[in-house]
Amino acid sequence: MCTLTTFQANIRTLSRTHKTNLNIYKCLIDSSVPYDELKHRYIQFSVYDFDRFSRHDLIGHVVLKGLLDSTDLQQEIEYTMNILCPPQIFISACFNVADPYVKVYLLCQNKRIKKKKTSVKKNTLSPVYNEALVFDVPFENVEDVSLIIKVIDYDRIGSNELMGCTAIGSSFIGIGREHWLEMLDNPRRPVAQWYTLTESIPGHIPQASNSNPISLNCINSR
Repeated sequence: MCTLTTFQANIRTLSRTHKTNLNIYKCLIDSSVPYDELKHRYIQFSVYDFDRFSRHDLIGHVVLKGLLDSTDLQQEIEYTMNILCPPQIFISACFNVADPYVKVYLLCQNKRIKKKKTSVKKNTLSPVYNEALVFDVPFENVEDVSLIIKVIDYDRIGSNELMGCTAIGSSFIGIGREHWLEMLDNPRRPVAQWYTLTESIPGHIPQASNSNPISLNCINSR
């Protein structure tokens, strides 16, 4: 409980802490205040949630003003008043950063054969890797293989999160197919292309049901 002037607090008294929901405080709080100053004073009862390790949280308070008008100082008087809870607002602010790395899968006949990944770039959404991931593929399988590229957010504690993916190969629909065919038309020359990451792998071009099965020689490649 606090006894305050209208300008500043000059007396502060604490009661005992109760560890229950329905609290009854049986204690006498005595504060010496000159009678002539009572008309300038008011009593504020503040209820806090006790925290042993951090700041106590204010649950609410009750303010009793006009002590000479509302009380009879010759006898004990009981008051029942509602606790006034202070307005609260909860604000959560965050700035998203990631620890991305790239994982590339080599597919042959829609089966994952090999995989490689880059290093992890810390705290960035615009990573630059300058790394080469090389797969050795037999010449007879060059037109049969494809690549799936995934950008993943590395998490040291929990599970890694997929940020986006794309695919390159003649069996896929869209820019990945065009890029792959352009690469095949320009042997020994790097062909660069920007990709927009998506949540899922692009669709495949339907294969003819009577087509001959592809030889999986690339499974045994280095």
